[in-house]
Amino acid sequence: MSILTRSPFLSTTPLASHFAVTNPATSQVLYHVLDSPASSLPQLVTQASTAQKQWAATTATHRSSLLKKWHALILQHADELATIMTQENGKPLKESKGEIAYGAGYIEWFAEEAKRTYGEIIPEPVTP
Repeated sequence: MSILTRSPFLSTTPLASHFAVTNPATSQVLYHVLDSPASSLPQLVTQASTAQKQWAATTATHRSSLLKKWHALILQHADELATIMTQENGKPLKESKGEIAYGAGYIEWFAEEAKRTYGEIIPEPVTP
């Protein structure tokens, strides 16, 4: 089963609330993605804020574990993700595979860093 068929945000048939994603090389419609209207932005920001507070309330070990699972899933589905990237962007498959592996490396690094809670707060830059 394709990882795309398990997403509530995608459809294989055109719907009024979705927009088409096409292969730039063939103009073939690959799938339709949910298109949230601008009016839903305040609700989406509230949901994201709530999710961040829930994430922050978890332990560093738990956050690390979730990121490691995500990393493993990326590697498990690397070929399919690379194929999707190639279809959406028109880049060579070998380049897409390299980009997937490169990106997964960042997730792995953050999974390791998530365990380290130094208690440091980095202030935002002061702008004149």
